[in-house]
Amino acid sequence: MKRWLLITGYWLLIISIQLLITNYQLPTHPSFGGGQQVFAQSIMEGFRLKKMEGINVKWELEADSARFEDDFKKLKGIKVKFYPDDKDPFTIKAEDGLVKENIPISDSAEDKKDEIYLENNVRVIGYLSSEIRCKTLNWDSASEIMHTQDKIEIEAEKWHIRGEDAEIFPSKDTITINKNVTMEIN
Repeated sequence: MKRWLLITGYWLLIISIQLLITNYQLPTHPSFGGGQQVFAQSIMEGFRLKKMEGINVKWELEADSARFEDDFKKLKGIKVKFYPDDKDPFTIKAEDGLVKENIPISDSAEDKKDEIYLENNVRVIGYLSSEIRCKTLNWDSASEIMHTQDKIEIEAEKWHIRGEDAEIFPSKDTITINKNVTMEIN
């Protein structure tokens, strides 16, 4: 009897782990909240992700936690370090965000990009020896352009710039602010 319970418990544990890994969709039933679908979710504490191009690191992402969805990872407590070619590395921090990997950009199986969406207290630290603050910031690996439509503040040792709707081009050391630009020189 004990052996049967041990074997049954073992298989239940294996099946439970498999359901978590595959985000198995449980069948709908009125006893599950009136016909709502219930999904197994996978959450990881201390999440890390690194993207390489050959032997070079392009970017590294760390998050306090990540919830795995079908085609993205929802993140909390995010820090991303970018390594642009022939430029100084810089860091971006945010409270929330998500990352999508290997998104097809053409019919070719090889043409894929990654996207990072950050929000809530976004800070870009060390880019052009400044600190950039905004509410949201989006980036994709194909264009390597960062974009926000929100208000943005850029502060360096001798100047402070404010505006809205900005694009950041790390490979060109350029920031374009499209609306309501003001600058203070210290």
